[in-house]
Amino acid sequence: MRKSSLSLESVDPSTILWSPNPGPQTQFLQSNASEICYGGAAGGGKSDALFAIPLHFVGNPRFRALYLRRESKYLAKAIQRTSEIYPQLGARLTLHPRIVWTFPSGAELWLNHCEHELDVRIYDSFEFHLNLWDELTHFTEAQYTGINARLRTTDITLPTWSRAATNPGGTGHEWVFQRFAPWLNPKYPHPALPGEKRWFRGSEEVPRGTPESLSRTFIPALLEDNPYLNKDDRYKAQLRQLPSVRFEQLRRGNWLVKPARKDYWDRDKIRSLPGYPPKSMVKARVRAWDFGATAKGDWSVGVRGSLLHSGLVVIEHVVRFRGPPDVVHATFAETAQSDKEFDSRTVQVIPEDPGSAGKFVVSELQRRNPLITIRARRPSGDKQARFGPVSSRALQGNVAVVDDGSWDLNAYHDELDDFPFGRDDQVDATSDMYAGLHETQSVEGSLDDNNNGWMDR
Repeated sequence: MRKSSLSLESVDPSTILWSPNPGPQTQFLQSNASEICYGGAAGGGKSDALFAIPLHFVGNPRFRALYLRRESKYLAKAIQRTSEIYPQLGARLTLHPRIVWTFPSGAELWLNHCEHELDVRIYDSFEFHLNLWDELTHFTEAQYTGINARLRTTDITLPTWSRAATNPGGTGHEWVFQRFAPWLNPKYPHPALPGEKRWFRGSEEVPRGTPESLSRTFIPALLEDNPYLNKDDRYKAQLRQLPSVRFEQLRRGNWLVKPARKDYWDRDKIRSLPGYPPKSMVKARVRAWDFGATAKGDWSVGVRGSLLHSGLVVIEHVVRFRGPPDVVHATFAETAQSDKEFDSRTVQVIPEDPGSAGKFVVSELQRRNPLITIRARRPSGDKQARFGPVSSRALQGNVAVVDDGSWDLNAYHDELDDFPFGRDDQVDATSDMYAGLHETQSVEGSLDDNNNGWMDR
């Protein structure tokens, strides 16, 4: 990264650590609107721009900014990216009791998450001057407006800004589209130009100067706006593998296309098998886990799948339950042992959240289950992008499920058919299972397995 020079009158070129790309990224950094959404195609340089904005204000010891992702597991990328620049400015990172960058002046940037709507209350007693929302469409409108209500200051040199970066799609697509309708909806009575400021009191657009109104704007981003990533034909090819709606959203930044039910998964296109494929046909076998954060509200899910030498992906078994940490640990251990007895090659893939807490969970599971092969992985990208590879394979008829009555296949199909509109615990675990299969080295199995009638169907 190169340091933003926007707040400096004269800068020695040798000291520049980051500078914005011309066009939308520069426009985003220079706008003084109270609320900005920088949204569109993937790869437009949106996240980098978010990390640059606090550099305008870190000389003020009272300054405090808040960077947010919906789930904690996505903070790893933010930690990695900010670690490339902020230490060069003398900032130090602490991970407990919260993830905070502290600059030499005393200014702070918090990196945090807000998974549930009730989590908004965590921020009630804090004062922030800048909120940075990464992947805004992952959040609910109540989370966005609730935390933005904590923006306040008595220091006129400090902002009270909300800055968001996002792609189209996600569970919050509709409310973001409506909030920024003057820029996104061509049927809006008086459409606004990119970067043009409009004033709102609540949800109502009002004339400039109206009491208790705030300025708002939207700046579109395209892959072509990022000269570095735009040269990467491999990245463009990866985007081509996505389902058509997600391709339009991520490649073209199209806010008008919306997924419908079964756009990512259609049970009618999934083959049903009466039993497990024999080991001789299996290249890799993985069970991936998505652990619930709460005992009552969230599901913990473990999806086991296999990759055959033929290229077929088979969803073999799903365990799904709610419970406190001791129940989660016990169920994991029992399931993993059963998987090992079924096929000793089976790898347990668990998510590693950023920071030492995530490492502790991984090490604790490994300590408690020394004979189980456990691999940790940090998911990257939004949920739809992560689900895209297995979704494309499924819609092409290259994914099968084992229908042997040992697990709730209907609940599995229901959730995946509904994506991205409903729950996504089984979706996330399926995404990580698929990634884990391709990361796991192939080991040939024995040839003495009963094929359970599988090959005869």
